[in-house]
Amino acid sequence: RDVTGVQTCALPISTVDAPAAGTASGAGTVLVSINSSGVIVGTYVDDAGVYHGVVDSHGSFFDFDAPGAGTQANQGTIPYGVTSDGVISGWTLSTTNEISGWLLTNWQFIAVNDPLEAIGPNLGSALYGINANGTQAGGEYWDSSGRFHGYVVTLRH
Repeated sequence: RDVTGVQTCALPISTVDAPAAGTASGAGTVLVSINSSGVIVGTYVDDAGVYHGVVDSHGSFFDFDAPGAGTQANQGTIPYGVTSDGVISGWTLSTTNEISGWLLTNWQFIAVNDPLEAIGPNLGSALYGINANGTQAGGEYWDSSGRFHGYVVTLRH
């Protein structure tokens, strides 16, 4: 369709659904990052509304849940970025609705949370993007008043 002021062109589009993704309303697959090798990371939501991490490596799917990930609706594991060598950044919403950032490298989780974060429901640190070579990642943390702040972490020197 035409959007006023925006040039449009026909690009090839492929639908990708994680095999374990739910089929109910509000369930499905969200892909958020792709690296230079074609590895895609994202989230799928099951029929109970729980978020799970997923990696699509050239048509082979791998599911994962971060330690402490909640198991109720709107809780779980939410990946956001992937480096050229496959390190994944993301965050988790726990069973008590606390937010926690992490990195996943060689299928091992590393907690990455700003030391100034407040702890409690809907508080904590979320890690989002990570640069291609895995040296820096960025996210946000919430303080005790509920105000959020950006943070950058240097991962390698």
